[in-house]
Amino acid sequence: MPDPDPFPALAHFLDAYMHLDWAEEDADLPEVVARFRSVEPAAAIAATRDDIRRFLRQPDAEAAYARSFPMAPVPGGWNLSARQWLEWLETLLG
Repeated sequence: MPDPDPFPALAHFLDAYMHLDWAEEDADLPEVVARFRSVEPAAAIAATRDDIRRFLRQPDAEAAYARSFPMAPVPGGWNLSARQWLEWLETLLG
């Protein structure tokens, strides 16, 4: 049986840290990532980075992001495509 969530670490980050009221807890994405890095174990951070890399291998990251993470923030709010936003997130994760 296939994994129902092929990107579980990325989904966890988006659900737990980038929820609808994330801006009430952190001022911007770098602060969100800093909080994530301070709370989560190194293995979870690495798994999130790996999920992002695998996710970006898809031919149409824009449609895949909207389809895979319908409740996640819309990268257009940062004037970025989903690919650009995920690449930024990957960079922030270190």
